[in-house]
This record gives sequence, structure tokens and C-alpha cells, in this order.
Amino acid sequence: MPLDLKRWFIKRGINQVTELDWWESREWQGFQITAVPAQHWSMRTLWDRNRSLWCGWVIESATQRFWFSGDSGYTPELLDIPQRLGPLTAAAIPVGAYAPRWFMAPHHMDPQHAVQLWQHAGRPLAIPIHWGVFELADESLDEPPAELLRALNEYGEKAETFVPRRIGQYLPLSINKP
Repeated sequence: MPLDLKRWFIKRGINQVTELDWWESREWQGFQITAVPAQHWSMRTLWDRNRSLWCGWVIESATQRFWFSGDSGYTPELLDIPQRLGPLTAAAIPVGAYAPRWFMAPHHMDPQHAVQLWQHAGRPLAIPIHWGVFELADESLDEPPAELLRALNEYGEKAETFVPRRIGQYLPLSINKP
């Protein structure tokens, strides 16, 4: 869990909580779990904006390295993740809640930035996330997947390893290996 959220969970009866700062790791049942940077903000109530950390997670096994980016805008610091931790097997990268760009850009990636990030991260198997469930921004719920396919085409990429999936669709993560 990101720093400064333990008390929030304990108040709700969840007592086994480990807080991590960016780049801190813990072993859990054979997995290495590392908190990694994200660009966003935090707020659980009207009075605690940015009083806890926000982050993504890298979960590693002996053969896989999966990056869950979490809710994040694009920032070059995200490229430090595969540089510091090694090649990624798979990544969950946000592609929605980006409109209007003048307002949402610092905190929510659009499909164009998602494709750029994916390219710079070594083109791991990618799962587009943060779209299609809640109306959080001005784009329609079904716009991000279509925009992602356009962005992939614009950057000369094939969509085989960064394909929008149906919500709830199964995807094995063992296609690519670092």
C-alpha cells in the first residue's frame, strides 16, 4: 500500500497493512512486490488532498515481471521502471479519462502517450486499463479503445500485444518473457 494510507485501512478493520514508498519492495508468497512512481494525486476525503502517496506496482515471479501502472499521467520518470527493475513481461497501462487534455493531461494518459510509454518500455504485452467503466472525463466510454488503435497505427505499430480487451476478458501473461 502507498505511504500514509495504513491508518485509513486500520480504521476500516483492515489491520495487515504494509506501506511502501516508491522503489521499496517486499516479498510475499514467492513474489517480489515493488512500489513504483506514478503521476497523479491522492484524496480520500475533502480534507486530505495529496497527504498520501500514489503509486504503481511491479509484481515479479521467477519468470514474469508485471507492471500495474495504476492511475497515472505520462511522465518520463515512468521510463525509470524497466530501466531499474529490468525488462517487463506485461504491463497494465491507462488509456482513458483524458479529455479535455488541457485539464486531464497531468494525471491521466491519453492513448498516444500510452503507446509512447509502451514503446519506450520495450513493447511488453500490454493491457489497456482505466477506460470504459465510469464516466470520469469528456470522452465517451468507448472512445479510448478506438483511439488506442488509431495511435498504434499512427506510430507504425501492430496491435497484437497492445490490444483493447473486452471488460472481464481473460489474457494469459506468459506470451512474452523478459
